[in-house]
Amino acid sequence: MTVAFRTGLPGASFRTHSDVLLDVAKLVLERSAYAAALHLERERALVTLNSIGDAVISTDLVANVIYLNAVAESMTGEPRT
Repeated sequence: MTVAFRTGLPGASFRTHSDVLLDVAKLVLERSAYAAALHLERERALVTLNSIGDAVISTDLVANVIYLNAVAESMTGEPRT
């Protein structure tokens, strides 16, 4: 038995559960690819920041330290985060 339903969007056609599951699977794979790309870019940024010979300190909007590179750690005595 095939069950079909309308998506609720104007002009939308009926879709089967299989169609919806395929769409969800595609979205999950897409999200996974974006997460992997974001992780890679973060790693590249950290390598760059750690290789800078000057102290690098990053803070959030209320001045909480969220990142120190090795030079900043040695200058401030604070542990790296």
